[in-house]
Amino acid sequence: MSSTFFRNLVLAGCTASALASAACSSSSNPGDGGGASGGNATGGGGGASTGGAAGGASGAAGTKADAAATDGAAPTSYFFTFTTAADVSAAAISNPSDTNKGDLSVFAASDGGPRATTGFDMTVGSPTAGSLEIDLPCDGYNQFVDYQFILPVITDVGRKTVSVMIRLDSGFSPSGFVYLYAKSGDNWDWGQSNSQAIAPSSAGQWVSYTFPMASLGAGSTPAFDPGYVKAIGVHIDTGGGTGATGLPTHAVLHLDSVGYR
Repeated sequence: MSSTFFRNLVLAGCTASALASAACSSSSNPGDGGGASGGNATGGGGGASTGGAAGGASGAAGTKADAAATDGAAPTSYFFTFTTAADVSAAAISNPSDTNKGDLSVFAASDGGPRATTGFDMTVGSPTAGSLEIDLPCDGYNQFVDYQFILPVITDVGRKTVSVMIRLDSGFSPSGFVYLYAKSGDNWDWGQSNSQAIAPSSAGQWVSYTFPMASLGAGSTPAFDPGYVKAIGVHIDTGGGTGATGLPTHAVLHLDSVGYR
């Protein structure tokens, strides 16, 4: 076993429930107070690559030691693969006490419809069947959902790339956006990728959205430590609407394979 694995086990001192309580009570992105990304920025800090449902390497679960320059070619190590409903229940609303009405994981949409929901879909996934289904009843700009996953153990992802697979099934016209984030240390310090587009033209395709630890996005705090990560999150939003000619449409998405390489 690597020394990193032992370090992770030692640092995992808190129980899962204690971690979840602390994470939910901690602040969201300090740059926006837990709100939407506020713009149609696209990604210098991350990348999106289309992949087939059967594609991708299923790396061993858990953590691995820091590697050298070839680490980017290493197989993905998965935290959550959504092969059972238990992984779906790990997707916690990042800020359940949010007062931002644009947070559709907490509030209903402005038209009085239902708030966003999540569920387990055992029929689709990438690279294997099983995924988190997200129903996002957006009807305006600056609306979003934000789900975080408390990691089974505190993990060193320094010099690595965090990634998730997302498939847009319908909606998000003219476009949606996503950024990934991580929280580290006793103060749950914030680090995030830049925003990446979820294009309507990608509907039906599994796309890898990434957060390279070497390329922190705007909004990251100086205290963020990728060597001591306790939670990973996914923020999906409708953007700010700059240059748009119509309102965003109700979106349905699937999310799978939260991990790193």
